[in-house]
Amino acid sequence: MPESRLTLAEQRLKKYDNAVGAKTINVHASVMEVIEQKYGSLRDEHRMGKNGIVNDYMPDTMQKVGETVVVISPSKRSVLKKRGLAYAAPFLLLLSLAVGYYLQDSQSEMKQKGDIHYTVIAYEPLVDPVSGFRFSMKEMPEGVPQEPLSTEEKIRNEKNKLAVAFLDKQLLPGEKASFVIRTKAAVNGEDVVFTHSVPFRYEDYPAYLSKQAEMATPMLEQPDYLPNGFSFKEGFFYPYSSGTANVDSSKKRVQKLDAFTARDLGDGYELKWKKGSEFNEQAYSILTYADGNQLVTIRADRVEGRRKIEHQRLGHSVVETIQMEGRKLLYTKSASNSWWDYRHSLYWLEPKSGTYYSLSDNRNSKLSKEEMLKIAASMFK
Repeated sequence: MPESRLTLAEQRLKKYDNAVGAKTINVHASVMEVIEQKYGSLRDEHRMGKNGIVNDYMPDTMQKVGETVVVISPSKRSVLKKRGLAYAAPFLLLLSLAVGYYLQDSQSEMKQKGDIHYTVIAYEPLVDPVSGFRFSMKEMPEGVPQEPLSTEEKIRNEKNKLAVAFLDKQLLPGEKASFVIRTKAAVNGEDVVFTHSVPFRYEDYPAYLSKQAEMATPMLEQPDYLPNGFSFKEGFFYPYSSGTANVDSSKKRVQKLDAFTARDLGDGYELKWKKGSEFNEQAYSILTYADGNQLVTIRADRVEGRRKIEHQRLGHSVVETIQMEGRKLLYTKSASNSWWDYRHSLYWLEPKSGTYYSLSDNRNSKLSKEEMLKIAASMFK
């Protein structure tokens, strides 16, 4: 064996042997000869490929006798690496899509279940900084008990229901009517004139959205969050405020009732009404969502042309001003024995669009205050 391939210890021993004239025995050659006779030439097998081509790459590690070793040249490694990446690309794409879908779904689920942060502050009315419109809770003087309805007031309420039911049959969607309920013995003069309108009604949300673009009503779209189980029920467009909600703006107006059509309501009362179909700034939109007998109602009104709305505090066990996501909302909870047809209600303003919103449930609702706030927060633009 050449001296260059000997270790330092072997080289020292060889010098000692040469100094004393000892005979050197080539053990390496005889051992390799025995191995090659039994297993063949290992060096040739490693260096020669099947096609007689010398491999460029030789392993620099020792292998056990009889162990199968796959050796790949650097050039082949590069090709296989490219092929592997090409084969793996579709799987990597599917994996990325799956991960993206999972993250998106997780974010959606977090949006459905995520907590909201709000602060209850001292009560204050809502005021639109642009128009000066004011929404407040009307306080009742302390110590003044609520007077029960008189017999005449009860009769008028019943006659009002009859009048509205009659007008619903006389008007087409989008039409309105002015009307007065009075005794037949009353003298023409100053009367409280009410209005009633028949809304455009849609039981399909896409149809509702399609019609909304044509309407003079405020833009109202479904919230991004709804509690589990709730789904779209109906959407409405009212071209004009109905019922007693508009009494303040129509009170004590002198009307020439001769132009009104009369209809007998019984018990000495009559309905005098006149049809009208014009739109005005008091048009509003409503969306309703239901889960069995539970109902959520969302309403949008324009503030233009209005000075104020006062909502009665009487009949509510809780009245709060809430600060949430940079906005102020009024929250009310009706008393258990209240006549209000809801448990929770929320009110807030959107100054940019000149709109105020109200959100309420019904007496059958099992929703919490926090669930109502989450619905409202998902509508903030």
